[in-house]
Amino acid sequence: MQQVEQVKCVMRVIPIWISASVYYIVLVQQQTYAIFQALQFDRHLGNTNCDIPAASYTVFNMLALTIWIPIYDRIIVPILRRFTGKEGGITVLQKMGVGMVLAIITMLVSAVVEERRRTLALTKPVGIDPRRGAISSLSGMWLVPQLSLVGLSEAFTVIAGVEFYYKQFPENMRSIEINGCC
Repeated sequence: MQQVEQVKCVMRVIPIWISASVYYIVLVQQQTYAIFQALQFDRHLGNTNCDIPAASYTVFNMLALTIWIPIYDRIIVPILRRFTGKEGGITVLQKMGVGMVLAIITMLVSAVVEERRRTLALTKPVGIDPRRGAISSLSGMWLVPQLSLVGLSEAFTVIAGVEFYYKQFPENMRSIEINGCC
């Protein structure tokens, strides 16, 4: 009987798992693509000869996530709670939806920045790397908005996903749900 209930539980969350899988594809794409983008930007720190390593730009994702979580928890949730009457302000699935919408916006911002970077690389290159081609004169700091949006998106979707699966699975299956959602 317990196995039947476990199978029912898994079947109920499959649609959410599928939509979350699409989200994680976007998330990974955004994070890895940002590093490749950074390699083609002017990564000089001000007027110095110091270059910011391309992979270091992903710290803005983590900063946005770290800054946003307490703001959301201490400021936004109490305001939403007054309007909705729900303990968490909005439902877990609504939080996941907000995160997925932010992921779409992130990809749009990324496309605009990449179009601008490519145009400047072709018209006003700073230099040419034999392996990667023309280096754009656009500052690498233009990656900050899209990486910050990824952090906000993660704050909504990933955290809400863990919460959703934790609530949906029985106690003896929670280790499976943690592996399935992350």
